[in-house]
Parts: sequence; C-alpha cells; structure tokens
Amino acid sequence: PAGTLALDFDLSRDPLTAKGRLSARDGSMDVDWDLSHSMKQNAGRMSFTAVPLQFPAAGPVLAGLLGQREMLNLQGATLGCKGQLQWSGKQPFAGDIRLGLQDLKGAFQTTTFSGLNGDMEITVDAWALNMSSKALSAQMLDVGLPLTHVSMQTSVRYPFEGKVRMVLKE
Repeated sequence: PAGTLALDFDLSRDPLTAKGRLSARDGSMDVDWDLSHSMKQNAGRMSFTAVPLQFPAAGPVLAGLLGQREMLNLQGATLGCKGQLQWSGKQPFAGDIRLGLQDLKGAFQTTTFSGLNGDMEITVDAWALNMSSKALSAQMLDVGLPLTHVSMQTSVRYPFEGKVRMVLKE
C-alpha cells in the first residue's frame, strides 16, 4: 500500500465519531483527523492537522493545489496545513483551511522568488473558493527586475469575479 490509515471510531451513539491518522509510507505526509456526524441532524464536521511537509514532498502538493504543475517549479520550503470541513443537508460542503508557508523558493513561469513566508486562509464551499493572506513576505521577488524584502496582501475568489487588487510594498 501507499500508506497507512489508522482509525478509532464509535458507532454506538449519535453523533458517530472517528479519529485517526493517514500516513504516507515514505514519511512524506502525516495527517491527524477527527470526525463527527449526527445522523439525527444529518450534519457533521472533520478537523485535520497535517504534520509540516518538508521539500521535496511539499512541492507536488502545492503545485497540485494551484493547478500549475507545468509552470510552477518549487525548490524548497515547509508547508503546514490545518483546517475544518463541515457538511449538512442545508449546505453540502464548507471548510476553512490555513496553509503556512516557510522559506518557499522557486519559480512561476519567468518569475523567481525566495524566502516566501506567510499564512494563506482558504474558505471553500460547494460554490466558491476564497484565498487570502494578510501578510506574505519574500526576501527576493524577480519579475525581470529584482525586488528584495517584499510584502504583500492577497485576496482571490473563484469563480473569478469583480475587481482584483494587489499591493506590493518594498
């Protein structure tokens, strides 16, 4: 098998509960999770925390999340992830996820960067995805002209709509 799924569960009462750990055999990923689901209310939630991923293991995960495998070359970083998902008959799916980046280095198309640090807040539901960061910083960002000690705030909504604002501060 590619990994191990260990779990404990209690089906004797409502809400049903389960908790466990999902681990890749090569040690590249470990996720602890805790789940509860009320049969009476037809609703539940799952909380999870991933043990921080070190590169190279975090590279494919980040590239996959961004959907840019061909254009994104990630060379080093630590990626932390923590979140909660919930569901009910009223709302099929919603969640809040926090990604923590430490010392990300790489390139996107022709732009290179290093020392990228910060937290990304992701809110997702069945209809939209929102990603924002109050403070991303980079030691170096080279878009054809090298910039050092850059910080920025970001906010992206998918499906894309409305205005986009990006502020770079040096």
